[in-house]
Amino acid sequence: MSGFTSELFHRRVPQFFLFYLGASWVVVEFTDWLANRYLLSNNLVDMVLVGMFSLVPAVLLLAWTHGARGKDRWTRAEKIGIPLNVLVTTGLLVSMFHGKELGAAAEEVMILDEQGQTVEHLVPKPAFRRKVAVFFFDNEGVLPEDDWLQYGMTQLLVTDLSQDRFIGVWNPWGGFENSNFAYIRRAGYDDGTNVPLTLLQSVASKYYQQFFVTGEFTRVGDDYVFTAQLYSVDPARLVSEHEVRGRDPMRLADLLSTKIQEEIVLVEGTEEINPDLPVAELLTNSMIALKHFVDGRMSLLLDNDQEAAIAHLQAAVEVDPTFALAYALLAQVYQVVGNTSEALVATKQAMQHDYKLLQDTRFRLKSLDYFLQGQMDKFVRVIEMWTELQPDNPEAHTQMAFVYMFIGDQREKALESFARARDLGEDFVLMWEAKLHEANRDMDKALAAYRQFAESFPEDHTPWVYVGRLYRREGDLDQAREATERAALLGSNFVTPLVDLAELELREGRLDEAWFNLENAVEVAKDDGQLAVVTGKIVDWHDAQGQMQLASEAVDEYLELIRRTQNPVNFLAITSRELRHYVKANRLDDALARLQEFEGKIQPPFNRFIDLGYMGIYLEAKQPDLAEERLLLVEEFLREMQRDDYAFVIPLSRGAILYQRGDLAGARENLEEASALFDTSIHSAFGEEDRSVRLCLLLLAEITRKQGDLEAAGSHLAEVLKVWPWNATANLVLAQLRVAEGRDDEAREALERALYMWANADPDYDLAQEARDLLASL
Repeated sequence: MSGFTSELFHRRVPQFFLFYLGASWVVVEFTDWLANRYLLSNNLVDMVLVGMFSLVPAVLLLAWTHGARGKDRWTRAEKIGIPLNVLVTTGLLVSMFHGKELGAAAEEVMILDEQGQTVEHLVPKPAFRRKVAVFFFDNEGVLPEDDWLQYGMTQLLVTDLSQDRFIGVWNPWGGFENSNFAYIRRAGYDDGTNVPLTLLQSVASKYYQQFFVTGEFTRVGDDYVFTAQLYSVDPARLVSEHEVRGRDPMRLADLLSTKIQEEIVLVEGTEEINPDLPVAELLTNSMIALKHFVDGRMSLLLDNDQEAAIAHLQAAVEVDPTFALAYALLAQVYQVVGNTSEALVATKQAMQHDYKLLQDTRFRLKSLDYFLQGQMDKFVRVIEMWTELQPDNPEAHTQMAFVYMFIGDQREKALESFARARDLGEDFVLMWEAKLHEANRDMDKALAAYRQFAESFPEDHTPWVYVGRLYRREGDLDQAREATERAALLGSNFVTPLVDLAELELREGRLDEAWFNLENAVEVAKDDGQLAVVTGKIVDWHDAQGQMQLASEAVDEYLELIRRTQNPVNFLAITSRELRHYVKANRLDDALARLQEFEGKIQPPFNRFIDLGYMGIYLEAKQPDLAEERLLLVEEFLREMQRDDYAFVIPLSRGAILYQRGDLAGARENLEEASALFDTSIHSAFGEEDRSVRLCLLLLAEITRKQGDLEAAGSHLAEVLKVWPWNATANLVLAQLRVAEGRDDEAREALERALYMWANADPDYDLAQEARDLLASL
């Protein structure tokens, strides 16, 4: 044995080192046990391991100087080396673990439920949750009857993985108005299958996911063979690939889910708080019921076919009456088709078996149940609970924002919720934030939000469409045109920029140019939804020229397209808004018949849109008594639903009724109130100024002119003409004002603009004849 080795043993350095290793192992194991027992961060274990390892030099130095038997003295090397080692260790730990969560991975949260009861929940901290997107699988076999499993396996994996509270699962059918799937469909993959990995990674990145799962399957004899790939998002790379084989897709989903969980979880020892049931226990044991459920869900996502969805979902619950998720989805579909009673039956059936539902689904279900019952306070409280218990769920915060925005008009809270959803990856909410800023008349913040949207989606035309509309609303038509033309360059395959360009041409009196854009938009339209957008503007093109017969015929086509692309409740709401064109074309009976078709089919509360439609028809037909009867019902409906955002509708309608009765003072008071309410209403930012503002301001101009308040009349007209300089009706009213002021030359100019727009008006269009008579009298 060499002299140095002998000296090491004499000073007992190996013994002390082995003892230190053993003690370190005990400390690390104890820390690991603590982390598992109390759901502490695994970073804590890593930090202890790094710290113990980095202190080895100090241990060796101590053993060397003090390991030999007998009395020892502290040396200069120890006095410098040990503090230096401790300092280096401290610096190493700070550099490696600064900013990392070292405490508990979950926290106890006490919240009040909708009944006012205090409930305790264990909520994972966002830092410890992993986010994974699960996309559709590809069928690489030859049996088309297996195609449903392309979506079925995704449903199974999403459900199974979602049991883990430390995993946030993104799915293709989620998001506001199916916004998740929109990015895939927009790229040309209409059924969501056989999508390139680059696009999947891009979509996952847009939603701030950390991982994404895709895969394929085939048949080998009677067995299914599923292969799933787990990719990291940033950087994009394959993390692992797993293949499972067997006859039961549900069991195969359980196996794949377990393998994926093992790859991505950050916290160990969560078994005591995380359920890990077989996915069949959460959905159904019946493959037949599961297939009906998946077919129903995809009928909605791919075809917007509510009838087919209802048929499939009904079949699913007939096969398995305990299929809670099928009942929950069925309730949602019944809601959008306006069948409230069946929706309530479905919610009750789902809640009877809610032990099979995941937490977020229970929140959606309970909130829907309270909404359908009209218990709005409890409806709001349930959504608030959802955000408190799932603070990193962007859908929860998005829904909370919409609740704040449309119920009680709590805009600041809505902006906070949208900001939180955006922080969690829902960049599309920037559009809604901008709309809120527009409604608050803070155009700088609105433009900043739209431009941030454009930076997030540099190849998307949508933000520039909204920028154009903002400038259009402000009356800056040149800036509006510049932004809209930019949108048209980015979105050459979309109709919206062309339709908005047509709108600008129409406002500036360039009828041929407007029609040229509309013809191009028809050529670009890929489906009924896009064609409906174009047809709706064709209605406006005819209406602006006093061609009421052609406008009403275009409405026929427009409503048929809407019927094919919207759910029945939305179809009713849009129909109620458009029937005024029938009345202008002397088709009052057709307008009434259209609304009567909905009676008995749409149930409370959504059937109250029928009253709104009748009120609009009677106002256009100048039947104020019948309009007032419906107004009382509409007012009651808005009050029950706490729709403060529509507060302007009541004084606007009442003002029109009083005007038709000849009560100018009462009409002016109500219309001025409506104008003030509308100017800051959230709906003022959605392009509805084309109808509501024109009606309100033109009536105010007419009333104040008749009252002799010519200055007020001019002010109201200036607001209309700023955003629509060639509006024929506004120019007629302007001409009447100029005549009253003795400014006949300016009256002629206004009448020439009006008659240019009405050059091809219907022969019996009374406003065009009134303009011709006035011009002849000058």
